[in-house]
Amino acid sequence: MLERAERFAVETLARGLELRTAKDNPARHLYERMGWQWDEAFHHYSFNV
Repeated sequence: MLERAERFAVETLARGLELRTAKDNPARHLYERMGWQWDEAFHHYSFNV
């Protein structure tokens, strides 16, 4: 699914893709092996009502 999303992004000239996951998600290693980069510059916040 990630590979198809990446191809779609390239085909449609998207600026990029974002992926959010829990800090303790073991799949993070898979994402990194696939070339996804950990964003060290930003922290993400949310506000739930």
